[in-house]
Amino acid sequence: MKKKYLIFCIFINITAILFGIENEQEHDQLWGVWNFNKKSEQIYTTSLSTGEYETTFLFLAFEPNYKNRGIGRVSYDGGYYNIDKVISSEDGFHVFLKWSGWIKNPKGEFVEATIPGEVAVHFLTEDTIWLELVQGVNTHEKFPSIDFQGKERILWRGRKIEPEN
Repeated sequence: MKKKYLIFCIFINITAILFGIENEQEHDQLWGVWNFNKKSEQIYTTSLSTGEYETTFLFLAFEPNYKNRGIGRVSYDGGYYNIDKVISSEDGFHVFLKWSGWIKNPKGEFVEATIPGEVAVHFLTEDTIWLELVQGVNTHEKFPSIDFQGKERILWRGRKIEPEN
C-alpha cells in the first residue's frame, strides 16, 4: 500500500511540474499593484485577493487568486489577462498569459479568440519592474503589447495598506 501511495505522490509532483503548477507563495514578490504613473500623481485604492493597495490612475494588478476563483489574473483598466502559469527566472518571472478579445481572421472578419502571450517581469529593485513581451513560440502575433513596453516603461509597486486593528 505504501508503494502505491509513493508512486501516486511522485505522479502528482511530476504532473504539477510539467503543467507549471507552482506554489503561489513562491511568487509573493510579484503579486499586488504595479503603477505606470509618477508617484506624485493622485493616489487611489483598489482591493485585490491579496489585500488593499494604493494605486495611481493607470496600473496593472497581479493576483494569484482572482475573487477566490482559483484563477490568476493580471487586470488593467477595462480588461484582464488570465495567468496560465508563472515560472521564476534569473531576474524575475516569466508569466504565461491568455487574453480574450476580438481579432481579424484571414478573411478580414472579426472573431472572438483567446490569444497566448509570454511576459518577462524584470525586477530593477524590490519595488520597480519593467515588463517585456517575449516574442516567440509562446506569444501569438496578435497578443496586445500596450501594457508590456519594455525598459522604457518602469512600473513601481503600490503600497499595500495594512488593516487597522
